[in-house]
Amino acid sequence: QAMAEFPPDICLSWPGRIGEALWQSPLEGLPPPPWAPLQAFASLFFGKARSGLRVLWIFGGGPSSTEYSNATWRSNDGGLTWQQVRSKPKWSPRTHLAVAAGSTFPDPC
Repeated sequence: QAMAEFPPDICLSWPGRIGEALWQSPLEGLPPPPWAPLQAFASLFFGKARSGLRVLWIFGGGPSSTEYSNATWRSNDGGLTWQQVRSKPKWSPRTHLAVAAGSTFPDPC
């Protein structure tokens, strides 16, 4: 089975100055999220919102090194607004965690 051919630069992202490739950002001022302050949390971009933007997820963490959270938050608009996600079963509060997502759908990037 032949691999799909993509333009040579479709997935290239070179670290550099803000505004170049991987580090592109509009640097908009966003209001503080309702989950702040939070440290040692995990974040993930996974899924697509109706707006076409990727969904940003925040998992766990805590406001200090001795307080832990099991909260899950998501933003469908690039971090402008946030909704706390209720999940069952509950998972134990934690910090310094990792999350991963994947798909079986072929994607060039």
